[in-house]
Amino acid sequence: MGNTSHLFQKLLLTFGNRIGFILIIGITIALLLVESTEPAFSDQALVHDITQAPSEIEGLSFNPSLLPEIEFETVNPLPTPTPSPIPTATPEPTQIPTPTIAPTDAPIPTETAAPTPEPPTPAPIDPANDTIWDSLAACESGGNWQINTGNGYFGGLQFSQGAWNSVGGSGTPSDASREEQISRGKLLQQMRGWGAWGACAKKLGLN
Repeated sequence: MGNTSHLFQKLLLTFGNRIGFILIIGITIALLLVESTEPAFSDQALVHDITQAPSEIEGLSFNPSLLPEIEFETVNPLPTPTPSPIPTATPEPTQIPTPTIAPTDAPIPTETAAPTPEPPTPAPIDPANDTIWDSLAACESGGNWQINTGNGYFGGLQFSQGAWNSVGGSGTPSDASREEQISRGKLLQQMRGWGAWGACAKKLGLN
C-alpha cells in the first residue's frame, strides 16, 4: 500500500486535482475489489502499467476554459406602469324650464283712458267793472295809485307818458285820481286790448 500512496500522489501531480480525484476514486475501488479477490497480477506489474499511463496520455491537461460557461440571463426590470389619466366628466348644461302661461278664455280688459275734459271757456271780462281795474293795479303797483319810481311808468296802472297822452290825459298819470286813471285805462284797453298790461293781464286771466 506504500507504493499505492506514492502512485496516488504522482497521479494528482500529473492529471490535476479534478481528474486525479476521479481517477483516485476509481483506482481505490478497483484496488479494493482486487484485494478482496485473488490477485491476477503482481504489484510490480500494476506499478509498471500505471507509470506507463502518463506517456500514453501525454499532452492531456486540465483546461478550465474548456468547461461550458454558465450564462446568466439578465432579467430586465418590469416597466413601471404609467397611470392613465382619469377623464373629467363634463357637466351637462342645466336647462331652465320655460314657464308656460296658461291660456285664459276671458279676454284681458283694456283700460280706456278717460277723455281729458276741456278747460272751461272763461267768461269775457267786462272792462266796465271797476273791480277788475283794482285787481290790475294791485298787480302792477301794489295798489298805489300815486306811485312814481322814476322808471318811466306812473300811477296805479303804470301808464307810460305816451300812452297816457294818447288817451287824452294831461300832466303826469300819478297826479291824477283813481277814477281818472281807471277811465283812461278803459280807453287804452279799447285801443290796445289787455295786452297793454302784459304779464299782469295774463296772470289775472284777462283776454
